[in-house]
Amino acid sequence: MAAGGIAAVHYFVVPLDVLLAWRNPARLSIATEPEGASLRLNGVALAAPSPTVVSVKRDLADHIIEATLPGYHQARAIARYDRSVSLSFLLRLQKDPAAVVPSGSTDSGAPSAPSSPTPPSAAPPSPAPAP
Repeated sequence: MAAGGIAAVHYFVVPLDVLLAWRNPARLSIATEPEGASLRLNGVALAAPSPTVVSVKRDLADHIIEATLPGYHQARAIARYDRSVSLSFLLRLQKDPAAVVPSGSTDSGAPSAPSSPTPPSAAPPSPAPAP
């Protein structure tokens, strides 16, 4: 009956390999496409942008990973620390077509709007007549 109990724990609660590593801090690896996104874990900003690795304590709860990058829609994932020994997540950010690209940066090949014509300069003043 003990073997049946272990199998039940493995399949329905926590895999045995995770249970063996339960007390050790776990390394949570977070990457985004594209890289460089600001990250939040459970609403708390992480110190480094993606890709990054943080140490977490295993539990049975859901954890929210959020990634933001100017010009892209926010990406979000739900992470569980009790499903596998290796904790690795990749969030793919989708380009926001309505986003304003900061000046000085290049866009992804989208044609730019033609610039408005420059008004002609006023003619220089004519020299004053001699007395």
